[in-house]
Amino acid sequence: MSSTTILNESFIKLRGKHFHYIWLRKNCLNPQSRNPDTFQRIYGATTEKTYF
Repeated sequence: MSSTTILNESFIKLRGKHFHYIWLRKNCLNPQSRNPDTFQRIYGATTEKTYF
């Protein structure tokens, strides 16, 4: 059994916990999405997608 199971188009299950994809995207800590000195999220109109 895999530790990662996709439940539907909006959620992912990882190690028994459910996460919404938007929450994961907003809380990502990779260097491309955060300022390395302040850890503030880098936000730009050209990089951020809006879902309605």
